Amino acid sequence: MKVLKVLLCLVLCLGFALPALGEETEALLSRLQVDGIIRLRGETVICDSSSVTLDNRVIRIQGGGSYAITGTGSNFQVSFTASKGETCELVLCSAQWDCDFGPAVTAQADLLTIILVEGTENFLSDSKDRLDREESPSKALVYASDDLTLQGTGSLTLEANLGTALRCRDYLLVDGPTLVIRSANDGLRGSDGVTIRSGSISIIAQGDGIQASNEDSGKGNIYLEGGTVVITAEKDALQAEGTVVYQGGTVTTRCGEDSTKGL
Repeated sequence: MKVLKVLLCLVLCLGFALPALGEETEALLSRLQVDGIIRLRGETVICDSSSVTLDNRVIRIQGGGSYAITGTGSNFQVSFTASKGETCELVLCSAQWDCDFGPAVTAQADLLTIILVEGTENFLSDSKDRLDREESPSKALVYASDDLTLQGTGSLTLEANLGTALRCRDYLLVDGPTLVIRSANDGLRGSDGVTIRSGSISIIAQGDGIQASNEDSGKGNIYLEGGTVVITAEKDALQAEGTVVYQGGTVTTRCGEDSTKGL
């Protein structure tokens, strides 16, 4: 916490100039209604919120709220911790970073919503040699303890080199964005269920393309309501412990020889 505040003070008080993001990105940021803006500059992090601290390359966000992130960073993790009933929102506005010690984004919250700002391209990646590769139960590039929602009309490319690209323990919803996913395991995994409402999703996965794994009654379903989905998977393209419900959109799938009980 002290490190981040001192760095912010140096930037503002001593007159150090931040590298320009570009007029278009700055204009987009100025229109966002968020609790704080996190700016990545290589190995440097700048933020204007006291709820955001930097701890050994982990950007910690305490409590619920909405935070934007922009710029290019090297080897950072964004970590939300919220109390029961609080929700978290991460707005990606021309943001790019990688993480070699854990998920690039992780949240302990009832709901994590990731919003892709219109007209922006965003990129997340991790390492197959991640430091947590042995002990982490998630081994995901983006991990949420409860619900996970992706919204907006921007794009996000995810290079998951160790495990699943997007994973949550409850329900996963995609509504609007363009997602390009290359994953060493599954592409999208929502344990209780996955809903694709709209957007464009391209998945190349060494495991399942989309998976809903909860065997409890009424859970483990995949709902395809709209959008365009293209999946190439070495296992199942759509693997639901419950039911795959098609209601609209365009879905193209290709399964590998390891496909067992999905589509």
